[in-house]
Amino acid sequence: MRMTILIVMLACLTQGCAASMAAQGQNGPDINVVKRQETRADMERMLGLPVETLQTSGDEIVELYTVEARTEPSAARAAGHATADLFTFGLWEFVGGPIEGYKGRRQRVVVTYNENDEVLAVMTQRNNSDAAVSFK
Repeated sequence: MRMTILIVMLACLTQGCAASMAAQGQNGPDINVVKRQETRADMERMLGLPVETLQTSGDEIVELYTVEARTEPSAARAAGHATADLFTFGLWEFVGGPIEGYKGRRQRVVVTYNENDEVLAVMTQRNNSDAAVSFK
């Protein structure tokens, strides 16, 4: 009987981490807004300092930024995690937590600037595949 009470108490204590992550979403820069930026200073304000900077043979500069990808809040995902937590006495957190953590994975943004630090192109990459390229 004591063991059952202990398991139920532990399940209640661990419940909600994956559910709250799903309900809140992940904050990160909105890539659609990032692609509308015009200058290098604007990009660095949105994305932070670049991880890598390359000078091309011409006058162009290519910079690599890594950012935490934005995920939208989802009540359905949160309810699913909470239900799974209840039915597995909290063991779902070992699966659901990493799933929600993975949803907020890093995203790479490659930006090409001209000699006047104006944005020429923006490329985003997620899951090791090119997601979008935007030319100015």
